[in-house]
Amino acid sequence: MGLSLMRHPDAGPEIPATDGIVVNFGAPAEHAFTGTVDALYGILPRRPG
Repeated sequence: MGLSLMRHPDAGPEIPATDGIVVNFGAPAEHAFTGTVDALYGILPRRPG
């Protein structure tokens, strides 16, 4: 099951129905926040433009 349970009911067919899993759904400790954001930024794909 994964993220499919969180899909908005009005999402149309033009929105991909990819599935995934949420790991540690919460905020990092304050002392780790900057490192966590840097790590996330490092793995996210860049948008052209």
